[in-house]
Amino acid sequence: MVDVKLYYFIQPVADWCKMKRSKEEEKIFNLEEKDEKLIKIFKHTNFNKYLLLKKIIFLSAKKNHIPVFDLNEYFNEKKFENKWLFSGKFHLTDEASKILADHIYKKIL
Repeated sequence: MVDVKLYYFIQPVADWCKMKRSKEEEKIFNLEEKDEKLIKIFKHTNFNKYLLLKKIIFLSAKKNHIPVFDLNEYFNEKKFENKWLFSGKFHLTDEASKILADHIYKKIL
């Protein structure tokens, strides 16, 4: 038997983060919100569905003793206000990817 430690990290999504958006993010999101195909997707990823998803993940993880970290909550920290973290509502900038990689690394050590 192999001893493996599991962790669950909830992916950051722009609409799930409460941080103040950068000027670049505002421009990108305004363009995305005019795209018919993306509008259909955004309906399935609204904040209420995030809260439901989060609840399900936390309940299941607790039952199975798996630590859960919500990366949306991490991005809500004041130090990330006005930082350009998203290159689209579901995609991170290189800087944001590096920030999360460092954060996750610290959590699993």
